[in-house]
Amino acid sequence: AVAATAFSLAVSVAYFIPRPAGLALLPGNRERETARWFVQAEGGAGDGDAFRFLEEEVPDDAAVALAVTRNTYLYPAWDAGLRRTVVFVPEDGSVPESARWLVVGPSKVIDESALESAGWRLELASTGRWRIYGR
Repeated sequence: AVAATAFSLAVSVAYFIPRPAGLALLPGNRERETARWFVQAEGGAGDGDAFRFLEEEVPDDAAVALAVTRNTYLYPAWDAGLRRTVVFVPEDGSVPESARWLVVGPSKVIDESALESAGWRLELASTGRWRIYGR
């Protein structure tokens, strides 16, 4: 039982070292004081630049519209306190009037000239092909 417990503990600690949990017990966690989704983005689940912009520039109480394809990594659209209103852009591409921010995923095609004429301005175009617009 002791050997099984020790093995399980070692596997658990090794698995969670790169994922900050807010309590840094190991030196590797102290260096990473970013949110969990930044770490997950580095693992290929998303785009750290776009997610950092959402965290630092978009207000916590903002209304955010998402134009993304299915199975896109979306957690960073919500703030840590879940105060943001998040809506999805329908297939016809019409952005809801309540949205002040628009996040376009890397695989989504959207008419940028129509966005510009509707008052949207490009705030960020990341290297991972995420685009964030504001109005």
